[in-house]
Amino acid sequence: MEATSSSSLARALASVSEDADAVAKKLITEFGSANAVFGADVATLTRSAPPAVVEHLYAMKAWMREALHSAVTRGPVMRTHEDVMNYLQFDLSPLRVEQFRVLYIDKYLKLITDDIAGVGDEGGVSASVKEVCRRVLHLGASSIILAHNHPGGGTTPTTNDIEYTRQFVDAGRALNFEVLDHIIVAKENVISMKHLRLF
Repeated sequence: MEATSSSSLARALASVSEDADAVAKKLITEFGSANAVFGADVATLTRSAPPAVVEHLYAMKAWMREALHSAVTRGPVMRTHEDVMNYLQFDLSPLRVEQFRVLYIDKYLKLITDDIAGVGDEGGVSASVKEVCRRVLHLGASSIILAHNHPGGGTTPTTNDIEYTRQFVDAGRALNFEVLDHIIVAKENVISMKHLRLF
């Protein structure tokens, strides 16, 4: 897998680096995966690659994020559930701290907005159920998708993840909105708690 990532990255860098193979191998070796390379900040990348490569990587990252965001916003979210998961995985998997996201969806299943509702660490993250409910009412959302990452690696939902999701489901019943899914993202994997029937 590392060789495949390295050769793909080398092809992407060929237009800005005469030594694209060596630069790509170094980046994959240092960061572990192409996704981790894209998740690295400018200062960290600058220590490992020439400025032209860093600038190119950031342009590629912006383009990919825009393409994934466009896929999520172009139509009903639940008709493009795989697009939602890809979008969230791209954004969340490289992060070194936990981030809790809420995607607010209208009655036509279109994305209204995507908010960062909480930031934590490897020990956990949460968002205020009350604040999310206020935001649902303010935006006129009819449903939400919850998402967070596990920087430590695994996608197995914790007991806290399950209980916390159920708090949102209960709030939704009281306020007439639906929790469509809770997506958990790790470095190399993503799971749907809804598909696992955990709520």
